Amino acid sequence: MIIALKITFVLATLIVGLYCLFLAVGLQGWQKLPKLVFKSKGVYKTKLSLVIAARNEEATIGLCLADLAAQTYPQQLLEIVVADDNSTDNTLAVIKNFTDSNPNLDIKVLALKDEPGITSYKKRALGAAIAASTGELIITTDADCRFGPHRLEVIAQHYEDNPVSLILLPVVFSNEKSLFEKIQSLEFTGIMGITAASAGLNRPVSSNGANMAIERRLFERIGGFDDPYASGDDVFILYKTKEVAPKRIAFIKSTEAIVYTGAQKTIGGFFNQRVRWGAKAKGFSDMAALASILLLFFSNLMVTAVMALGLIFLPLLLPALLVFGLKLIADMVFLVPVTRFYKKAGLLVFYPLMSLWLPIYISITGILSLRGNYVWKGRKLR
Repeated sequence: MIIALKITFVLATLIVGLYCLFLAVGLQGWQKLPKLVFKSKGVYKTKLSLVIAARNEEATIGLCLADLAAQTYPQQLLEIVVADDNSTDNTLAVIKNFTDSNPNLDIKVLALKDEPGITSYKKRALGAAIAASTGELIITTDADCRFGPHRLEVIAQHYEDNPVSLILLPVVFSNEKSLFEKIQSLEFTGIMGITAASAGLNRPVSSNGANMAIERRLFERIGGFDDPYASGDDVFILYKTKEVAPKRIAFIKSTEAIVYTGAQKTIGGFFNQRVRWGAKAKGFSDMAALASILLLFFSNLMVTAVMALGLIFLPLLLPALLVFGLKLIADMVFLVPVTRFYKKAGLLVFYPLMSLWLPIYISITGILSLRGNYVWKGRKLR
């Protein structure tokens, strides 16, 4: 028994030590990325296709489209394609009303119906929207997202001034009201920090489809969405791009390019979301991404284990707290500059609560993700 406990604590210390090293290297990647200060160059040549897959988003899709209508990018170089994924509410009607009210915008609307044998509804909708588009650069956005007026200009400017084929962009939660939403927001800000940091090291491990841009010719070259997983419309594109054009991937560190979305309001919705995110990991072939996920999972699992042991066997509480404190310090050092960029530094006061919640939920969702069953937007998926 004593030997087993010693082995557990030694293993926990080693894994958490590796995690601290991972964040230290990540911090270098974050600092390596220059913060882009936007200044319009006025004249652009790239036609952009903004594609949205929408399902049951009647409350948000109109606001998202309004943000697109307010973009400073030349309207003659912008087309918007919205694929309604068989919504059961008034999403399609809201889209059509907006289209009728904005005749100067080039908006295409696709009304999709469910078909047998579909394994990924969102990828089917995005694929249909992309097939109906004509722009050189495809930009993806979720129907519940908001963003500022210069977002598309920032993307187009970076694309025209740099040799890139896949552009990763910042996403952050907004309008957090409950304590639960604020804890989610802080954690998600850290996730986006890792996304940017790994790109700064030229080893990108994640991406977010709520804010991403890809060259049409690259999308066609890599075969589009040809994987069988229900989610992962963003990361599988990234990993396939790393195989064929690893030096043509960039992250734009710009506040003007940030896309804002919402945190989950309920525990059930949260776990469904995180199991959905985790389920696609079974299809990862990218070793850097796999190593990052495993390190994140096992570092949190070991922290949970040693804290539980410390509470059961009180003489072990001090070494358990030391392991926990080591991870806490590493997280804080990384989160401070990242939250400042996203203007979320005020959320750091919730870090102690997040640090207690994080190991528990990651351990649970990591195990649940192995099954891969979840409910999303009224559909049972896996």
